[in-house]
Amino acid sequence: MKNFLALLVLLIPLVLFTQKPVKAAECTQTAPVGAPSIFHVDRNSTGAVLHITPAGVPYTEYVVAYGFNEGDERFGATFAQSSTNGELSLPISNLDPGSTYYFKVRAGNGCQPGEWSAWYSSKGSAVLAAEDGISTTPGAPTITALPETGRPQYLLMLGFAIPLLFILAGVLL
Repeated sequence: MKNFLALLVLLIPLVLFTQKPVKAAECTQTAPVGAPSIFHVDRNSTGAVLHITPAGVPYTEYVVAYGFNEGDERFGATFAQSSTNGELSLPISNLDPGSTYYFKVRAGNGCQPGEWSAWYSSKGSAVLAAEDGISTTPGAPTITALPETGRPQYLLMLGFAIPLLFILAGVLL
């Protein structure tokens, strides 16, 4: 009987704390049509303005990724933007004077991302200098770090500690 109880005590936490599959949310929104195009970048000593030809509707935002070489996406900004006629101007602030930056942009419609534009390089005066990853210029986009995901470790420890206590109690009795 003691062995049965010990086995039961070992299995209960495994059943209770085992991660169950979660069905992913389904996105029903339509992706933007085509990719936007960066056709010009105005640079100054502290920033840049990207001039782009918009993607096809529908879209609700534009995402800019940029870095110090093609393929480097270490910096980024998101701009809320409903449909528009003509070119869009997206300001990027807190750039390092004298550095060359490579930019690309894509439209998004809620949960549906669009296609990325081609990379566009710009020499001269301007990437994010804020070490904490947040732009401090009023009206500038905010850079948000994604939270790490994962199972809390204390649940895993609790799942093994409780049965161990019961086993020890059974041995001592």
